[in-house]
Amino acid sequence: MNSKDTERLKDFLEKVDNTGSKITSPVVFSIGYSAPKRLYAKSSLSDAKKERYCIERDFWSSNNKVSAAASKEGGPNSNNSLDYLLEEEKVKEGLIEEDALTSFMEEAGYDGIDYFTNTKKLNVKTATNSGAFSDKGIITKQRMKELRKELQTNEGFIWHGIISLQDCYNAKFESQKDAIAFINKFFPKLFKDNNRDFSNIQIIASLHCNTENRHIHFLAYEKNVESWHASSHTQGIFTPESLEAFRNNSSDYISEWSSHYAIARAELLKQFKTLTTEQKNSKLYNIIQDLSKELPKEGRLSYNSSNIGNEGRKKIDLARDEIIELFPELKDKRQEALGLILSNTREIDGKKVLDKKYKGLLKDLNERLGNVVIGIVKNFNFNSNTNLFKKDYFSNTNTTPKRITKSIKDNPTVFLKSAKQKRKDGIIKFTNGAFSSAINNYIKDHFSRSLEEIEFEILLRERKKKNAD
Repeated sequence: MNSKDTERLKDFLEKVDNTGSKITSPVVFSIGYSAPKRLYAKSSLSDAKKERYCIERDFWSSNNKVSAAASKEGGPNSNNSLDYLLEEEKVKEGLIEEDALTSFMEEAGYDGIDYFTNTKKLNVKTATNSGAFSDKGIITKQRMKELRKELQTNEGFIWHGIISLQDCYNAKFESQKDAIAFINKFFPKLFKDNNRDFSNIQIIASLHCNTENRHIHFLAYEKNVESWHASSHTQGIFTPESLEAFRNNSSDYISEWSSHYAIARAELLKQFKTLTTEQKNSKLYNIIQDLSKELPKEGRLSYNSSNIGNEGRKKIDLARDEIIELFPELKDKRQEALGLILSNTREIDGKKVLDKKYKGLLKDLNERLGNVVIGIVKNFNFNSNTNLFKKDYFSNTNTTPKRITKSIKDNPTVFLKSAKQKRKDGIIKFTNGAFSSAINNYIKDHFSRSLEEIEFEILLRERKKKNAD
């Protein structure tokens, strides 16, 4: 590799390292690949492009020869990717300290044996941190020598990339231990989503702490390359869907967004149910009464059911918005939940875009609120049908017996089940009574007729006897 090519690739990595100030999401993730040289040889690319890609392959596979100056000085040779990843000035701040390294490796299950190979013994007390790690743990200097040889002779794709954090989240990558946990959490799914067996993937990564934004550089390759996995350039490409999922899920993890949103959503739904149950409001009554007339009287009633239909959902959404407008505190809670979702909007080519995941969460929130509204309508219909309440149930002049009102507030579900059971028992009791009465009347009537017939026969016999005498 000539000095011009070397500087071009180094400049590329340095630019990647210093993109932190432009980061607007918790995690920025990028990944590329370097194909095997044989694919370039048989391609229709120009000779110049073939040479360029082969030079890049040598960089990522660390096949460049160490320069005489670097060899003489004993310093890192940044002509290849591994040496760039492991430059001492970049990694030293995030290293697990030597005193803590032994206990960390023992906790990770090394037990005196190099986790990465069964051919050599490793004394964890004298193990030296190379500055690199994988999803499994720290890579020692001895193991790094072996991995360098593996990388140089690999005949498959080499994936390379960076994971960078907003500076306010730097504490999430305090040391290699945090970075290992991150890789272990998200990389298996990324490779699985792209039809790769993660157990066959070797990760070599390092944590750079020399810029405002801490970031992970990584290389990945298949340990045992299947020929069909490296037969076309397209097999090195990861799907946009998998990259979007990785970015969203990792950003949520770093920012703890999911837990914040879950709390905001739970508080919104709880307050919606509480306010619509405890508040006695004539406007609320009118909204529910009008909606009750519009919804189906039979069949399944849930927000996404075909029985409701698109028109029904529009009416439910309208009623939901009208109810929320009645209660300022409810309006604030909804705005908080929506704000968390919409905070993930990205700008692409001048257009604001909300990724699929967050569109789904927005739809889910509307569905949950819609089902709460439907629940209010169901209670309204039940109360109306059983005459447990007068028309002014939601008004301030509610004349519902205190005993019934208290039962509803204490446990509405139990109250509704109890009321339904009482109705069923009443119907059964009425049916049994009516049936018993009908049987008794039949028996009485039949028995009375039988006596009259017997008496008439006896009288006829007595008359015939008298006439015969």
